Amino acid sequence: LITSAFSAHRFYASTSAGIQCFMAVHGLCILFETPISKRKARAPYIAVSLLIFVAYTVAAGLDATRPFEFLLQASNGIEVLDTWGIKWQIYTYRACYTLLTILGDGMLLYRCYLLLQGSLWLMAFPMFTYLAVIALSIAQIAVLGSRAHYPVEGACVGMSIVTNVTITALISTHIIKGRKGLSPSIIPSSSLRIYTGTAHILIESALPLTLSGIGFAAVLFAQSGKTIPERTRLLPAEITFTVLYYAFLAISPQMIVFRVTTGRSW
Repeated sequence: LITSAFSAHRFYASTSAGIQCFMAVHGLCILFETPISKRKARAPYIAVSLLIFVAYTVAAGLDATRPFEFLLQASNGIEVLDTWGIKWQIYTYRACYTLLTILGDGMLLYRCYLLLQGSLWLMAFPMFTYLAVIALSIAQIAVLGSRAHYPVEGACVGMSIVTNVTITALISTHIIKGRKGLSPSIIPSSSLRIYTGTAHILIESALPLTLSGIGFAAVLFAQSGKTIPERTRLLPAEITFTVLYYAFLAISPQMIVFRVTTGRSW
C-alpha cells in the first residue's frame, strides 16, 4: 500500500510539474508578443511563475528519489529508518516548498494591497498570518534534525490556508462590490464580465488548495504524539495529501498568473 502511494506521489508530482511547465513557458511566450507598454506590469508575474515552476520541480525531483533510497538500500525496518534519516535533499526540498508558500501567498497579498488602497487596515489579519507562515516555515526547517515530533508543518499548513482563504475572500468581495457599482448602461457587459471572471478564478484556484490543505493538516495533527507503527498506518494518507497540497500550492498561483499574462484578468 505504501509503495502504491509513493508511485501515485511520483505520478501526480510529475503531472503537476508538466502542467506548470506549460503555463510558465506559454506565459513567457505571450509576454514577448505583448506590446512593450504592457510588459512592465506583467513581467513580475512571469518571474513569479518561473520561480514557482523551478522550485516545485526541484522539490518534486528530490522527493521522488527518496523511495528508491530506502527500497533499494534497505532490507529491513531498522535499515529503512536509518536510510530515512535527515539528508541534504530534505533540507533542499523543504526550502523549495517554503519558497512556494512565500511566493504564492505573497502574490495574493500583493494583489490584495493593490485593491484595498483605501482600506489597508483590512490587510492587518492576512499580513499577520502571512508572517506567521514564514516564521513557521523557517521553524519547520530548523526542527528537521530533531528526534522529537513537532506538529510545526501542520500549524504552517493551517496558517497558510487561513491566509489564502482570508485574502481570497477580501479580493473577491471587493471585486464583486465593484462590479455591482458599475452601470451596464455606461460600461458594456463584455467589459463587466472580467470582474466576475476574476472573482471566479480566485475562488476556483483557492478551493482545491483549501480542501487538500485541510486534509493534510488533519493527517499531520493526527500523527502528532503517535508511535512509529501508528504513524506508519497513516503514511498512505499523508503521502496522498502531501502531493495534492503541494501540487495545488504551486498550481493555484500559476492559474492566476496564466490568466493575467493572457489578458483575462488584471
